[in-house]
Amino acid sequence: MNIKIIFILLAVTFVSSNAFCADTFKEPLDFRGIRFDSYYSVIKNIKHYSKVNEVIDIYVKDDEDLIIEHEPLDKILYQTFRGRIYKITVKGSKCSWNRLYTLLKGKYGACQMHDEDFDNYSCIWNGKRIRIELTIDYETNFGSLVYTYNFTEKEYKRYEENKNKKKNDSF
Repeated sequence: MNIKIIFILLAVTFVSSNAFCADTFKEPLDFRGIRFDSYYSVIKNIKHYSKVNEVIDIYVKDDEDLIIEHEPLDKILYQTFRGRIYKITVKGSKCSWNRLYTLLKGKYGACQMHDEDFDNYSCIWNGKRIRIELTIDYETNFGSLVYTYNFTEKEYKRYEENKNKKKNDSF
């Protein structure tokens, strides 16, 4: 009987310790108050920047504060699929990307995937809803921080697959 109790206690301890040690990436649901998958039309002072294709557009905000964690940025781009924001790209060439990486690591934990070579570094935090990718080019000090809403990106990929399938079927 005592062996059963000890075994159960050990099993519960093991399971609960693994639950606490598991990756605890806390996904942001918005960027500067703009919720992912919301329509660009509800955002104040947003204007069209460029068109990628018939369903992907990129927008910028006129009054955007081009600073993140006291670091200067070049631009922030809001990418939409059929009018819904699903990707936000922060770009900069004058900021300390290593400092931002340290802040992101403190906020989101260790990278789940990373790649480094002589000139470049990339780090990805991949959650159920949001993927965050930090890329740094050490040679130019240019970096980008991309927040992607996974559900809408999957929807866009399905759209592209169906479009390509229809194109191939027409031959």
